Amino acid sequence: MRSALLIGGSYQEENKHAEALIEFEKVLQSAGSSPQAAEQRLAASLGKAVSQAATGDGEKAIAVINQVISAADPEDARLHAQAYNALGDCYQNNGNEKGALYAFLYIDLIYNKEPELHAKALHELAQLWQMQGHPARTRQAQKKLDKQYPGSRWAK
Repeated sequence: MRSALLIGGSYQEENKHAEALIEFEKVLQSAGSSPQAAEQRLAASLGKAVSQAATGDGEKAIAVINQVISAADPEDARLHAQAYNALGDCYQNNGNEKGALYAFLYIDLIYNKEPELHAKALHELAQLWQMQGHPARTRQAQKKLDKQYPGSRWAK
């Protein structure tokens, strides 16, 4: 399950969403009822939703992500940060800048202990604040990104 999940994520990074969907579906169809298997399925649901949104099915993807957020263990900060990043991406793909802004802000304010996920959220926030016409907030998000994650791919 873990390898299919990682392969799906790699395909997403390459914008090969059809291939990513196949890998995520493998995870979702896998047998197993352990807590780890359930966690892998939630992560696969998120990955699948992001790829669905990238291929034009954003509304369905947003609904799936909201279901994942509701089903996830409240203490699982990593999964929640992944979910809110996915939600922000889906909102952006649908042209909903304000929805994306709120999703990424949620990570910055609540789920900011996951460095790579927080860095992505800050990167997106800087761009979204700029698009919303808030240069001070743009600089604040960029400064925070540069200070906390100078070596991150998102800071470049």
